[in-house]
Amino acid sequence: VGDPIIEGLYHRGKKPPAVLVVPPFPASGSMEPPMVAEMGWALARAGCAPLRFNWRGVGASGGDFDTSALVHDLEGAREQLVTSAFTNAPNLIPAAVAFGEGAHVLAARREDFGTVVLVQPPADTAPAPSAKKTRVMAAAEDADKAGAARQVAEGWGAELVLIDDADARFHRHLPQLGAEVVRTFRPRERRAYTEDD
Repeated sequence: VGDPIIEGLYHRGKKPPAVLVVPPFPASGSMEPPMVAEMGWALARAGCAPLRFNWRGVGASGGDFDTSALVHDLEGAREQLVTSAFTNAPNLIPAAVAFGEGAHVLAARREDFGTVVLVQPPADTAPAPSAKKTRVMAAAEDADKAGAARQVAEGWGAELVLIDDADARFHRHLPQLGAEVVRTFRPRERRAYTEDD
C-alpha cells in the first residue's frame, strides 16, 4: 500500500461488511498477537472481508515507525480494503475494529468508516461521536482497561461491552471477544468463532 509498502493480510468474504482491523502501536504489539489475529480470523469465518495490517516500520512493512504518518498508513490500508472488497461497489463504506492506541488514529478519520469497534482503547483517545454505530470493548477483569473503555465510550457516545472473566491480553475468553465483535457487524450470528472450527 503506497510508499513505503505496508504489510497486510486480506481475507475474501461474501457477506458485508468489509472490515479494516487496525493494530495497536508497536510497543503494544502488531497485527500478529492472538487478540488482533483472532479478529481477522473470526470475521473471515463469519463470511466478512477483513484486512489487518502493520504500521510502517512494523513487521514486514517498509520504512520506520512514525507517529506523524499513521493517518497516511490508515488511509492507505483503507484504500486497499475498498479496492479489494468493493470491486463492484467502490462507494460503499468499510467498517473498522481498532486495538489499543490504534483508536487514536481511527478517531482522526472516524467519518471514513461505518460501524466501528474499539478494543481496549487508551483513556485519552480523542472523542469522535458519530451517528454511526460504535461499540467499545474491554476485559472486565482489568480495572484500568475497563475504566478507560468506559471513559472512551462516554466520549464517543458508544455502547460499552465488558467481557466477563477476561484478562487484559485475552489469554482467557478470546473466542468470546471474537464472537462479540462478529455480532456487532452480523447481529444474527450466534455461534462463537474459535480456532477449533
